[in-house]
Parts: sequence; structure tokens; C-alpha cells
Amino acid sequence: MSRLEAVSAWEAEVSSHWPQLSRPQAAVLALWSLGMTLAQRCGQTSVVAVVAGLLGHSENTVRQRLREWCYAAGDKAGSRRGIARREVEVATGFAPLLGWVLAWWETAGRDAGRDAGRDAGRDAGRDAGRDAGRDAAATGAGA
Repeated sequence: MSRLEAVSAWEAEVSSHWPQLSRPQAAVLALWSLGMTLAQRCGQTSVVAVVAGLLGHSENTVRQRLREWCYAAGDKAGSRRGIARREVEVATGFAPLLGWVLAWWETAGRDAGRDAGRDAGRDAGRDAGRDAGRDAAATGAGA
């Protein structure tokens, strides 16, 4: 999968969870979230550097695109020239975000529980051996 295909796939994932977002809004949210994941940071400078490198765009172009995503409609570029702009409605986006996070959390919790159960069996055997050795040393049985 190419870098652009990965960005498109993530954009489709974001759009499926936030159908109320316009395509440009979903695209920028996808860039923000993918950039944070790849940069392993949430700071704008870190995200911009990763996204610019991923897309082959200048950092200033990416920075402005990410910035304007957060602006009110009237403050976006072109709005004063009569170009219709939309702003992200935070209140209508919170419920889909929470649902998506909780769905991922459930999956991660199931995986962690399965891993913990597997590890507990392995650890119990190791701990039993260690405890038997310690008990033997304390009673002098091993001497």
C-alpha cells in the first residue's frame, strides 16, 4: 500500500465514523490524526513535519491547512471573497468520537485480557518454582 493509499484508507475510516463531516473536513481530520500517530506527538510542529513529508507538500501549506480546520467559517481563507466555508461542529462530533474510542477500547481490553490470562499461567509456573526454592532455602532443606 502506498503512502497516499494509506492516507486515503484512513480518511475513509474517519469518514465512516463522522458522516456529518464534509469530505475536506474529514480529510484534514484524517491528516491530523494520522500525523499524530506517526509522529507519536500531538504538537502542531511535529504533526506538520510528518504530514508534509508523507504528502510531499511544504510544511507551511500543511500547517495552514491544519490550522484552518480549527477556525470558525468566517475566519478561513477565502471566506471574505465570498467562498462558502464550513466550520467543524464540535457538539455533533463528540458522540461519534466517544463511540469510536469506546469501541477501540473494548477491543484493546479483550486483547489485553487474553494476553493477561496467557501470561498469568506462565507467570504462575515461574512464581511457584521461585517460591519453592525460597521456601527450601529458608528451611534448610536444600543444604
